[in-house]
Amino acid sequence: MKIEKWLSGNTSSLEGKTVAITGSTGGIGKELCSYLAKLSASLILLDRNEKRSELHKNELLGVNPSISVSCISVDLSDADSVKLATEKLKEYDVDVFIHNAGAYSIPRNKTALSLDNVYTINFASPYFIIKEILPYIRKRSGRVV
Repeated sequence: MKIEKWLSGNTSSLEGKTVAITGSTGGIGKELCSYLAKLSASLILLDRNEKRSELHKNELLGVNPSISVSCISVDLSDADSVKLATEKLKEYDVDVFIHNAGAYSIPRNKTALSLDNVYTINFASPYFIIKEILPYIRKRSGRVV
């Protein structure tokens, strides 16, 4: 079965829903955002590269000009950046949070909190964000992926 056929038979419109996604400017995240835009989901792009986020935002609006796309800058290896981004995220009515960003083959170092940077990016920061926004998502019967 072709993936397009399966997707068309197993997905539905996300109009009126807001999806926040980390790692949205590259690889799987970028493709996922394009597909979510086609399903009419409003998107919140959480990435560390503001320029790439803005470029991707414009691409997504080209896919579906009727959606809302917002960008929040966040460096998942920096606790202060994560806290600031989480506070901004609380201002939105998020229905779905997708943690897509990850790191594995990057130079290892210790963060300001003396944690391994890969551990911080892949576990500590996503845990903090989800812990903080989960009450808001639950009010909307939302999901965390």
